[in-house]
Amino acid sequence: MADIALRLHGFLTPTQLGRCVETVRRWFTGAMWEKALAHTGGQLTLNEYTALRMDSGAGAAWFALCEIGRAGGEVPAAKMDAPAVRALREMCWVIVGWDNYIFSHAKERWLAAHSSLPVDDAPNLVTLLAEQEGLGLSDALGEAVALRNRVMSAFIRLRAQVLPGAGEPLRAFFTESGT
Repeated sequence: MADIALRLHGFLTPTQLGRCVETVRRWFTGAMWEKALAHTGGQLTLNEYTALRMDSGAGAAWFALCEIGRAGGEVPAAKMDAPAVRALREMCWVIVGWDNYIFSHAKERWLAAHSSLPVDDAPNLVTLLAEQEGLGLSDALGEAVALRNRVMSAFIRLRAQVLPGAGEPLRAFFTESGT
């Protein structure tokens, strides 16, 4: 990590470097939290699980790298940290984190039943909903998709409100990065 930080330091603005350091810290802390829960068998609420996936899913780090990789320049901190923009970023992190487990749930169940390959022991949205809501796995999967779709709908509505007044480079950030 020190080598990566030194390489990035040479071409990033101080704000971008700070964002990278903070987001990688969040990612590593989230991954440690996730592994500790898997090891101890700790139980999470849906809100706790969502906060965990926002960090352990590396969404924040991905966003920091998207800003660096695009040609539009640094998004000023005042714009990036505005409540509506922060909400948009966090909704993306939630969607990506939840999608990972929505799409991989069936594969993980199959591997657990039919293979000696290691299975991801991280908390999974589908199994969490099944356990907490008393649902079968099929119904829990449907609930997970419905939750994800509600967050996506909120994202689309808020993005439509933010983009007209975003200006450059924030507009480019929300169009060129795939968000």
